[in-house]
Amino acid sequence: MGDHEESVFADLLDSVAPAATDLIMLIKSYFDESYNDGLLCVAGYTFTSAKARALDEEWKKMLARYKRLPFFHMSACNTNEPPFDRLTEAECIAVAIGLINKYSLFGYAVTVDQRAFRASRKIPLPRGQQIRFKESL
Repeated sequence: MGDHEESVFADLLDSVAPAATDLIMLIKSYFDESYNDGLLCVAGYTFTSAKARALDEEWKKMLARYKRLPFFHMSACNTNEPPFDRLTEAECIAVAIGLINKYSLFGYAVTVDQRAFRASRKIPLPRGQQIRFKESL
């Protein structure tokens, strides 16, 4: 690492974990969103580097094995859209989810009722501060 990269990382550590006894964990996660008129859901999985690499290798083999899929997108698979219309439901869901479950540390999802969120745009913070959210959802 060059001097500049080390100082950026040191600055980050000073900001998020200034005490010598503070703990910090760096993770890499992958997210996808899904939404309709009322709800927004963001979900993802967290992997170790080694398990992410292993998943990537096995994922490529899975795409080739199941009728040479160019990519995998769960929402398109769930609605049987091309190119997933060539797969059975068991192939579509069980195989992909099975691989993710085999390699991920954990998964998570957050769902927001967009109407309720817009209605409560003012969120009180400590010391009387407030954040105002834009209506861009």
